[in-house]
Amino acid sequence: MNLPSADIVDAINNIANTTGTKNVPLHKKTWGYRYLKNKIEEAGLTVQQYVNPDLSVEKYRVKEMTGLKGKFITNLFGFLYRKYRSSGGL
Repeated sequence: MNLPSADIVDAINNIANTTGTKNVPLHKKTWGYRYLKNKIEEAGLTVQQYVNPDLSVEKYRVKEMTGLKGKFITNLFGFLYRKYRSSGGL
């Protein structure tokens, strides 16, 4: 999960109601969605290729967004889950 920092929130909001699917489903059209071939470029952001060391898979991400927040959330969830289990839950 990548979470936008405050300085790029406007860019993200500008592409919020867009989809990369050429045939926009009717329900999305009624919600105001439109097709964009490249949402990242439309937002004025940069696509960056990277390898996820946990998965050894090549992926793409938005350069201006840090993955650290997502990693923190994942680690926090794991910690809370382990605490819950050790307290007799599940």
